[in-house]
Amino acid sequence: MFTKQYSTNRYEEVTAAELVNLRQGKDETLRAFMHRYNHAARRIKGASPEFIISSLPNCLKAGFVSESLYAKLPHTLEELQQKMAKFIKMEDQRIFRKQQHEEHPVSVNKKEGKRKNDNVREQKPIVNLNPRYDRYAHLTAPREKVLERALQLNLIFQRRKFPPKNMDATQICRFHNSGGHTTEGCQTLKDEIEKLIRAEHLREFVKED
Repeated sequence: MFTKQYSTNRYEEVTAAELVNLRQGKDETLRAFMHRYNHAARRIKGASPEFIISSLPNCLKAGFVSESLYAKLPHTLEELQQKMAKFIKMEDQRIFRKQQHEEHPVSVNKKEGKRKNDNVREQKPIVNLNPRYDRYAHLTAPREKVLERALQLNLIFQRRKFPPKNMDATQICRFHNSGGHTTEGCQTLKDEIEKLIRAEHLREFVKED
């Protein structure tokens, strides 16, 4: 009688195959999926930390998070949780910024002439092409790798820039999520990285003179 009464509160064990076949939904947030993944992992009897860690990248939808895990898998479950917490924080920030943009769209004047000017101004944001600093730190790694580390640490956020007409499709900038120039040749990113370095961030990428 006791077993029957409390049987609904008991977790049913899942097999390792069920964890491996778990998939993040197309519109499912990373926070919601990790809650499902951790819940399923706890219910597998005798699952090793190595198995739980190595199975995660295949369960995530294709993108920056799964690629980052493929490139460098954490060694412990604690390290995995810390890494995923950073990715979740980054995603939460992107969602928050998107919601803010949708709730407070740019107001446009009702007059047709002003609306055209506003559209042109919105499609072609003013970009500072001139260097902000007279001296830049020498980096020990490509600027794209420094950008990736800055994104992981939430020191910088990617910006959306409208690509110019007749752009060179072979030139892609990860900082602006757009084409027209490369990540390495992006002056805006170069200035942002220099600002962070002068604020004592990303010092591991600075070549000391």
